[in-house]
Amino acid sequence: MLVCKKHVREALNRLDVPHVVKVENDQGTCSFCEKEANFKIFYSIPFFKTFNKNNPILIG
Repeated sequence: MLVCKKHVREALNRLDVPHVVKVENDQGTCSFCEKEANFKIFYSIPFFKTFNKNNPILIG
């Protein structure tokens, strides 16, 4: 979800434990008002990289 500065709080309230990163220009428009987006709000899904079946390592 991309959002402008005005809608960061509203987007955070709609998601459970989201991640937030500032985006560069021309990344897209706000999901609420179509203005230029300033932040990307998303879920991060951790995944396991296994070197050994008995010792998985969490990445992400």
